Amino acid sequence: MATGILATGLLAVPARAGNQEAVFLGNQAAMSGGAVVAWVNDGGAPWYNPAGLATIEGTSVDLSASAFVLRHYLLPGAAQTRLSQGLLQKDASFTEVVSVPAALTVMRRLSDHVAGGLAVFVPYQEDILVSAAYDQKGSQADYAWSFSASRRAARYYAGPAIAVSLSPRLQLGLSLFGTYESRLTARDFTSSLDARDGPVRQAVLTLDQKLDQKLFGTTLALGFRWDIDDDWSTGIVIRPPLFHLAGKAKVDFAATSAVVAADGEAQVDAQRAALDQEPALFDRMEPARMEAGVSRALAGGRLSAQVSWQSSANGGGVIRRPGLNGRVGGAFPVSPRFALGAGFFTDRSPNVTPTSLGETKVDFYGGSFGVRYSTAHRVTDDEEERKGLVFSTTVALRYALGLGEIGGLSFSPLSPPAFFVADVTIHELSLHIGSALDF
Repeated sequence: MATGILATGLLAVPARAGNQEAVFLGNQAAMSGGAVVAWVNDGGAPWYNPAGLATIEGTSVDLSASAFVLRHYLLPGAAQTRLSQGLLQKDASFTEVVSVPAALTVMRRLSDHVAGGLAVFVPYQEDILVSAAYDQKGSQADYAWSFSASRRAARYYAGPAIAVSLSPRLQLGLSLFGTYESRLTARDFTSSLDARDGPVRQAVLTLDQKLDQKLFGTTLALGFRWDIDDDWSTGIVIRPPLFHLAGKAKVDFAATSAVVAADGEAQVDAQRAALDQEPALFDRMEPARMEAGVSRALAGGRLSAQVSWQSSANGGGVIRRPGLNGRVGGAFPVSPRFALGAGFFTDRSPNVTPTSLGETKVDFYGGSFGVRYSTAHRVTDDEEERKGLVFSTTVALRYALGLGEIGGLSFSPLSPPAFFVADVTIHELSLHIGSALDF
């Protein structure tokens, strides 16, 4: 009985703990808080708005990375112990540091009206380890428990993009991505009771569970851009659901409970399982999204604002509520070689209230600040040559504050752990470093 409760209460896969867009996937996005859907034309275009590809003038190679993403999770009461003298809370706070190779894009103008590109994006990556322990020795009994939960996850997008200028001021673009996602989740739990009096003298509960998933999927991004005049432009991006096409999952699970009564009678219950699973074809891994923005040329740079709407989803292992977010930002030159940018954003979670250990529903609010340094090199003596080679380096800092809920555990001496919802605060800081070559 106890092992069955352990299996159903702890085996569920935790939802992604970070926000929906934890890293910037392009240098212009890093400079302006991601508010680029109406004007992006660098290596982030296949992701943020593929229609922006149609405005490039030559060939461009962009490489960007978040040198690190630091997340500090404040979990002051995510683990609880219920004893006869009352409720005791245990701090399970921890810090996560990951390095993310965010984006690599090659773009080229194919004709006067058509441009194309190839891109690889890593929109999120996690490496989480949370643990807590409790040990009490008393005159009547000794009681101890410990648990740890870890999760390593990453998703990669790769594919071509193409854009067409339908008129001098109207562009249409399409990106088609194949996706690969890896998830490795592990949980360990031990609880022990050694009583000197009472009907139960000894009790031990243990759990060891691992879930290894490899998932392949596909999705696309359809973008529109309209330059209303020389100063104003608008953009719209439609992202259909991300569908699962193939994959595999392996579950290793072991749970035991042993109870020794005062009369010496022992009861042992044990479960072990090693299962290979194939996720259902065409499961939805992410719901549909739509983004719309407006931008204005100002002082040689751009100021823009946009909103993002995400649909609800319920099925295929994905439960999401509808959500609305906003971004505002801009980038402006301060000299022929330097440009500065900043932006603010919301990233409210589409997740529902947590129902198992490690699931989260966290709303993020943050901003970014960046600087770009560019140098141009003429490769011929032709005065008619437009620019030659242009090298640029972008460095940006991003901070986000997350406020919400996380699934925690409550422990008691003679019962399996019980699930409850605890408050969580997340501080997220990332450093973006990007390089680009235009020619």
